[in-house]
Amino acid sequence: MKDKAQVSKKNTLTKTVQTTVAALASTVLLGVGNAQANTKNIFIDEFLDFQMVESTGPLTNSQVGPTGNILGGYRDIFVEVVNNNSNNPYLSSNLSVVNGEGSFNNDAGITGTGMIRWDGVNNSQTLNPQGLGGINITQGNLDSISMDIMLAEAAGLDMTFTIYDMNSNSSSISRILNSSTLTSKAETFLFQDFVGTADFTNVGAIQLDISSPESMDAIVGPVRISKSTPVPEPTSILGLLAIGAVGTGSMLKQKKNN
Repeated sequence: MKDKAQVSKKNTLTKTVQTTVAALASTVLLGVGNAQANTKNIFIDEFLDFQMVESTGPLTNSQVGPTGNILGGYRDIFVEVVNNNSNNPYLSSNLSVVNGEGSFNNDAGITGTGMIRWDGVNNSQTLNPQGLGGINITQGNLDSISMDIMLAEAAGLDMTFTIYDMNSNSSSISRILNSSTLTSKAETFLFQDFVGTADFTNVGAIQLDISSPESMDAIVGPVRISKSTPVPEPTSILGLLAIGAVGTGSMLKQKKNN
């Protein structure tokens, strides 16, 4: 039989292990909660406010706002026909926003460009690099711009994001899709891959330029600032803690047998 000292020693060890595991679980979950809170996405544009612009030639623009669904409250969109290889002067390029989607289209024989600009209340073709007032888009360890490509009927969709700081410095990143996209997929543009001198902690304007081959439809989803590496889910971390608890139980059993 075990004497009272042995029983007391075992109970003390068991309580110590239980307390340690509980404290570790609490600390880990608190850390995960803080990390999740600090990595909340910033929506640049949810594409909920309707807007459309069309051009058969020169640059045409439109502004919508104020609204809480757009960073800075306002969105400017522009479209321009770069080349018309047809004999029809009424063919066009158009850019529209509706129901969470941004759609860009070139008619047959038409090559055009579209632009979406977020620079505050500035209903002008001239960029206002101070329009957003100097926001920090790296807060909470955010490190990228992400956007869903919902449709690209053919290869060649060309996208360029440009970020301007309050001192008019800029940084850009370009990407051309080498194949068509018929099912939605996410495209991530890491801040570390931008080229230029913009201060991402003091941003005054953001711009997306889109171009595509003739007779092509493209649709993109909401644009957001996000973290490229996801935070581990609490359930997965608790699983690891459970494994640790099992291991601790084995140690206790060994001590008991000894």
